Amino acid sequence: MFKEYRLADGSVVIVEVTEEVAAFLDEDDRRRRNADRKERDHAPYSIDAREYEGLCYAAPEEKDEDEETRRMEEYLSVLTETQRRRCRMRLDGMTFQEIADTEGADYSSVVESVYAAKKKLRKKIPKIFSKTPHKNGT
Repeated sequence: MFKEYRLADGSVVIVEVTEEVAAFLDEDDRRRRNADRKERDHAPYSIDAREYEGLCYAAPEEKDEDEETRRMEEYLSVLTETQRRRCRMRLDGMTFQEIADTEGADYSSVVESVYAAKKKLRKKIPKIFSKTPHKNGT
């Protein structure tokens, strides 16, 4: 069976393929056209805009998330790699025991590591951990 295949530059090539390959190519073309149509008709922003065009073309929610992520990474940069990893696991909802089991570490060393990280973060960003409002009311 012969199949027309359109190249990226727009030229068309005719290739001989088996029935199975031709059926696969037809199905793949159909799915791609449907996906393009759905994205064009329903998405106010390109799904991949942030990656290909830059942050200025991304949806507003993506910009906020990206800023929060950047700020969080900046705060976590004061920690050691082990402390960062354990804090992320803790923030993902894992218990100290689960973290210890995952890493093959002692329970007490995990607890000490997370609390030491907390202490470092308090020094770096005290307003986040303060329990009383600041004097100016904020």
